Amino acid sequence: MGPEECFKHHSGCATSRKDTADAENGEADPGPRVAWHGEFFRERFYETALPERMKKMTVLEDIHLQMLALLDANHDLAEWFARRHGLGKENDEDDWGYFSYSLVDDLAPAVFGMDVETAMAEYRAMVIEAVMQPRFGPRLRRVTADYLGIDLKREWRLNKEYLNKKTIKEMLALGEDLGIFRDRKAQAFLYEVLGKKRNKWASCRKGELIRVFLESGVDLAGKVPAEILAE
Repeated sequence: MGPEECFKHHSGCATSRKDTADAENGEADPGPRVAWHGEFFRERFYETALPERMKKMTVLEDIHLQMLALLDANHDLAEWFARRHGLGKENDEDDWGYFSYSLVDDLAPAVFGMDVETAMAEYRAMVIEAVMQPRFGPRLRRVTADYLGIDLKREWRLNKEYLNKKTIKEMLALGEDLGIFRDRKAQAFLYEVLGKKRNKWASCRKGELIRVFLESGVDLAGKVPAEILAE
């Protein structure tokens, strides 16, 4: 019973009267009728309150929230941070063992507890880790290196790992293209150390060519393969 308007809403008058009667009889409050209202209207408040408050952050607060935002956006980085600080735990209950942690209960308190010096150092470590992750990608890493002034032409050097990936034919081409075989130190190494005929580079085995590149004393500065410099 009751006014017609009561029945046009989920929280009608009859229900309200029952709730009042329950309260008067000492029955327990069943809690909010709609579970999502609290979080929804709290978030509505934060939509305006948080941005305004964040405009007035201290340096430390700024660093803390940048760190937390990075951790929230990058799962791999968050796991790295958790392991680095001894947070979270391994789960080995089954064959699909995984590492678990909570951004709210584990990572956020760890971040917010850092002083300025610690936070700045940790933030830089986080950025380095993020940039070096596979997900950052080779092209983005290349433009980052360029931005920071890394000069591949001047700083990159031929090395054993790179040369081991090459065939003899590719190494012979490299020696010619980079001018290594025209260097007197390389020529002397071929003849005097390896005992080969002069300029007979093709007679070398792969290991011998690697030694020419790395042990002859040729200055490798600026001798960078085109594929390394390619965009």
